[in-house]
Amino acid sequence: AGIAGLIKVVLSLQHRQIPPHLHFEQPNPYIPWDEFPLRVPTEALTWSTPSGRRLAGVSSFGFSGTNAHLVVEAYQGQGAGDGQPQVIVLSARTEERLRAYADKLLTFVTEQPDISLANVAYTLQVGRAAMDERLALVATDLADLQARLTHFLANGENGEYLYRGHLTTNQGWRDFLVDGAEAQEIVASLV
Repeated sequence: AGIAGLIKVVLSLQHRQIPPHLHFEQPNPYIPWDEFPLRVPTEALTWSTPSGRRLAGVSSFGFSGTNAHLVVEAYQGQGAGDGQPQVIVLSARTEERLRAYADKLLTFVTEQPDISLANVAYTLQVGRAAMDERLALVATDLADLQARLTHFLANGENGEYLYRGHLTTNQGWRDFLVDGAEAQEIVASLV
C-alpha cells in the first residue's frame, strides 16, 4: 500500500493533478468541515500553489503495527544554461509540417513549465536530421520561446530573433566543372 501511495503521489506531482478520492461519497458528519480550509477531492483538480512548491505526504500502516510517513516535494530544477540565450531549431519536409511541428513544440513547453530551455535547445539541435523547411529562433526563457512560436504560427514570417527559411542546394555547381583540354589550358594559365 505504501509503494502504491508513493507512485500515486509522484504521478500527481509530475502531472500537476490531484486525483479524486476513490471511495469518498459522504463526509463524516462529526467533522466540522466548514471550520477547516480543506476538502476531500471528488474530481480531478489542477494542482497549483501560490508559492510554486508542491508537497505531499504518503502514509503506510503495516500489518504488524509499523507506521511510516514520507513527505515528497515536486522537483523544480534549474538546468545548466538556463537564463542564457538558446538557439531553437526546427525543420520539416514541408511548410505545413513545420507549422505543425512548431505548434506541437508550443503545446509541449506550455504543458511543461519546469522544463529546461537549454535541454530543449540541445535536443532539437542534435535529436534529428535537418530537413529543407527550417525555423530558427533565439529565446532566453520559455516565455520567449512561447511568444516567438506564437508569432510564427500567427504570421508565418520572420520576427525579432525568429528566422524562417527554405534550404536550397546549389545543383548547378557541376556546370562550372571543366575537363579535358580546356581544364589543362586553365591550369597552365594559372601556373
